[in-house]
Amino acid sequence: LNDTKTKLVVSANRFKEDRIYYIESISNLPVSTKEPKNAIVGYDITAQNLTTKEDIKNLGGSITVVLHTTLDQIGTADKNNLAVGFWNGLYWISLVSKITIEGNDIYVQADTSHLTLYGVIVKNNQKELTVGPNPFTPLSSQYNLIYFNFNNENSEDVELKIWDLTGVLVKNITDSGVYNMNWDGRNEYGGVVEGGIYLYQLKVGKAIVGRGT
Repeated sequence: LNDTKTKLVVSANRFKEDRIYYIESISNLPVSTKEPKNAIVGYDITAQNLTTKEDIKNLGGSITVVLHTTLDQIGTADKNNLAVGFWNGLYWISLVSKITIEGNDIYVQADTSHLTLYGVIVKNNQKELTVGPNPFTPLSSQYNLIYFNFNNENSEDVELKIWDLTGVLVKNITDSGVYNMNWDGRNEYGGVVEGGIYLYQLKVGKAIVGRGT
């Protein structure tokens, strides 16, 4: 990593297994077909289990991503409207972020529970809940997870439920204090569901923030 001011913050004893994290600066960043189209700077963040040597994508908890950019890099963009964004395979999706400005340096941080390509973006006025890519294809090499990104500024409990069209509960995913969740197309028994339309409901605290297909 050339920019040593970009970092991850992981609480001590947050995860049971020993991990090593990698942050790679990416110059050739993907371009979205909708706003925000571009990231100002981008980093591919990955992790590996030190015992099994397997790559880790779903963290099983949250960590803090702190991305660094500068006033020179953002140009005419509004420095107070920056956010950490992740690439979901189609679009840049912004996370609830905190901005710290120290001279020419800008630090943008957000909590996340999965690893992928992250960048500093200029926030678009998006809905409280964003979902994508939709559709997605489990077990494929690309677009194999669907992400749910939402506001959770009070670090409340989160519940994501997935049903089939007959009303049978396929998957119930719970976590606490996170700003995003994902579904890999598997049911409660670990099997991949059949292709088709599924219903979701996302609940943050006591409030239902989204329903859809």
